[in-house]
Amino acid sequence: MEVRLIEDEVKTKGLYEKIWMRWMSLRVKESMKKQGRLNLDEVGLTFSTETDEVKCNRGEFWDSMSGKKLSAEGVTKARAEEM
Repeated sequence: MEVRLIEDEVKTKGLYEKIWMRWMSLRVKESMKKQGRLNLDEVGLTFSTETDEVKCNRGEFWDSMSGKKLSAEGVTKARAEEM
């Protein structure tokens, strides 16, 4: 990929070559995973999210600071109050 700046214009060569597009796509995906915008269990792109507790498939919640198990009812109620 080649980029040239000529006065007020940007000229590119090889911008749409497959190898460049693949490299760029992988870098964007890596960056989005680090930002929390691309997750394996979600469809499509999302905004950045914080994960304060880990949710297991069985509906169990764990506090990330203490490591203690949280009440599923309490978590559900707290989330409903936030909305």
